[in-house]
Amino acid sequence: MFKRGAKFAFVGVTCTGVSYVAYWLCLQFHAHYLVANAAGWISGVLVGFSLNRTMTFEVRDSRAWRSQLAMFLAGAIAQLALSSLGLTLLVGHLGLGPLVAFVINTVVLATLNFLWLHVVFARRE
Repeated sequence: MFKRGAKFAFVGVTCTGVSYVAYWLCLQFHAHYLVANAAGWISGVLVGFSLNRTMTFEVRDSRAWRSQLAMFLAGAIAQLALSSLGLTLLVGHLGLGPLVAFVINTVVLATLNFLWLHVVFARRE
């Protein structure tokens, strides 16, 4: 479990970096923070499925990829909704800056995502 957690952390840092850059770039172009969040989410999802499937959970069987992708996307959509809700609370109601709120959101959602991906990529012998 520790090894898988370390791999998840590496993939997560990579996906978060990609997502953060997209989020930051959108903010630089004066996009609303929720639009920037969606752009960051899309970029992170594009990288996340492949890396988590092959690196973190070491899935080699190609038969289940469609159902895994569907479950991964369902979790990612839920994560986007929770992320948007979190940003709305942190930025819109508590007055935190969008970049600080992004970091707080990421820590909470990464934990939930790791648990969800254990379900998505569970080996079904």
